[in-house]
Amino acid sequence: MNAPGAGKGADVTVTPAPFPAPGAPPQQISLGEIPYRLRKAMEKCAGL
Repeated sequence: MNAPGAGKGADVTVTPAPFPAPGAPPQQISLGEIPYRLRKAMEKCAGL
């Protein structure tokens, strides 16, 4: 069970999104806002 790097799993869960909202610290984004922000970011990247 003690595979190399097993203790680093927790670090991955707190990694910020690759495209955070400009000027918005991740700590201030509510869980309910995440899907909305992700969708808006996807639409922005897709040119919609």
